[in-house]
Amino acid sequence: MIARARIALALTALLAGRAPGQTRAPGWTAFAGIRVGGPTDDVLAHDGECRPIQEAVDLDPRFHPEAVASFAFGFSLPHSNDPPQAIAAALSGFTVCRARVLEGRAVVMTLARDRIIVGINVIPTAQDTAGGAQFADSLRAALRREWGRPTAPAPTLDSWLGSRYRAYFLVPRFPRDREPQRFQIILVDVAACTAFERRVHARPGTGAAEDC
Repeated sequence: MIARARIALALTALLAGRAPGQTRAPGWTAFAGIRVGGPTDDVLAHDGECRPIQEAVDLDPRFHPEAVASFAFGFSLPHSNDPPQAIAAALSGFTVCRARVLEGRAVVMTLARDRIIVGINVIPTAQDTAGGAQFADSLRAALRREWGRPTAPAPTLDSWLGSRYRAYFLVPRFPRDREPQRFQIILVDVAACTAFERRVHARPGTGAAEDC
């Protein structure tokens, strides 16, 4: 119980950190001082790194365009089967940043355009079954304290939904006979998501664009 309390207090302190000059936007626009609508300097302050998206793809195949769009905009995307070429074209000019947060226990990845962050994704650094469930539970509780009760709570997905910003906490599962599912936190700029969606469908033959 003491260990759980210490984790909860540490998480609350880290999550409550605000970037300098941050306005009174909903709590779910920021995580560990990195905020949607904020500068990529927020990530660099955590000893992170930023790369143009094509360079990130060349260095790590996991950063293919479909994966980048998914981690940045997540459940807000209206389509999940857009043409890869159209997604790649729509992401031209974007930057991917990455840093470790929460004392190295999580990785934050961001998508930015013109040095402004439009999407944030947080995942744990390792799938450790020993303390993974406890850490995820403590993080979920800390988010609810910092961001308030989810506007759309669900057993496997907490959602904070606003007209301009959205945030999601994917609740992990730890089945005994399978590899544990990791938690995932996604923070979205809805306007940027919709603008990306319109770029994806700007060319003939790519279907109709929808709002995020």
